Amino acid sequence: MVKVLEKQRVQELPTDHRQVVDVITNAPNKYITRDKVLRQLRLEINQGNYRWLASIINDLVLRFKYPIGSCRTRDKRGYYIITSKQDKDEAINTIESIIKGNIKRLEALQSIEIKDEKDD
Repeated sequence: MVKVLEKQRVQELPTDHRQVVDVITNAPNKYITRDKVLRQLRLEINQGNYRWLASIINDLVLRFKYPIGSCRTRDKRGYYIITSKQDKDEAINTIESIIKGNIKRLEALQSIEIKDEKDD
């Protein structure tokens, strides 16, 4: 019964979203890299398509509530379907790591003094 509901839910997605879910769900291994997702969708591997894929994944998680995680460790790379607490924790750790890196970059930019900068 759960499989039927999941199938119906996937069919209600926009076409490009459904195709991405299908590729991630049917990956031969747990993790599938963005390059492999794009290849399976027969899309060129370039920055524009990387942004497109990130946008679709973002939509699937935020708007459609799909449990898709990503991992960037040496032995675990790519997107995956979250099926356990450990998977969820791994996905959260990945996002937190990205956020911490962005905060460091933000702080570095904020600390740069520009010679002719005027206080607002």
